[in-house]
Amino acid sequence: MYQADLNGTKVYTEGLNKIGLITKEELSSIHQGLDVIHKEWESGKFIEKPGDEDIHTANERRLGEIIGKHIAGGFISTILKRADREIDVLMPGYTHLQRAQPIRWSHWLSSYATYFTEDYKRLKQILERVNQSPLGAGALAGHPYGIDREFLAKGLGFNSVIEFGFIQLADAYSTGSSLMPQKKNPDSLELLRGKSGRVFGSLSGFLMSIKSIPSTYNKDMQEDKEPLFDALTTVEHSVLIATGLEKEFHSEKPIISLVNA
Repeated sequence: MYQADLNGTKVYTEGLNKIGLITKEELSSIHQGLDVIHKEWESGKFIEKPGDEDIHTANERRLGEIIGKHIAGGFISTILKRADREIDVLMPGYTHLQRAQPIRWSHWLSSYATYFTEDYKRLKQILERVNQSPLGAGALAGHPYGIDREFLAKGLGFNSVIEFGFIQLADAYSTGSSLMPQKKNPDSLELLRGKSGRVFGSLSGFLMSIKSIPSTYNKDMQEDKEPLFDALTTVEHSVLIATGLEKEFHSEKPIISLVNA
């Protein structure tokens, strides 16, 4: 059955290429991926996963793993190809929602390729940030078997394990409690957390100031300076405090003993 599905996909993609919906390069990449899948089925190395509903969805999922799902890259490439093809087309350029001077249509179109390229880079970074494994931590404090969490994470394809530890803040970055003198309150960290809310507020104000305005210059952009500068100042001061806090805190002995264990 897998052979019939792979052959059907090959013929269908050839039809898509014939009417110009995919390029020769894309067709070649797809066929190479399908050949790899065929070899995996033949050798018994193809791994089916719980999300595979049938042979076709299994092959489709595996093809995406092999050649990648070039959705973002294909979109950006399409923009650039069209911009190159229509480079001699002129259009009016606008400032203040009024015609200012003639510009190339391709120049304006290419600006969106830049926007989406930056968005794509940010999206790719998300996986690196969240690719951490909680396996082995239990509900809170682990379990008595002493299993190697790093080993589990590596075997499952995670970059690292989720860590949690306690630190002792320096006196300069904490305060005591008037009611409970044994406490050492992390005021500096709490204020930094609060400052993040202020920065998000500035972000909201900034975005609302520039919403719905076209590209090029508009007077609305005068109003984006105040939230921008306030956010920059807040972040700068917060980083200075965080730097001092980073230099002065001490790891607690229980955490050190756990790490050594």
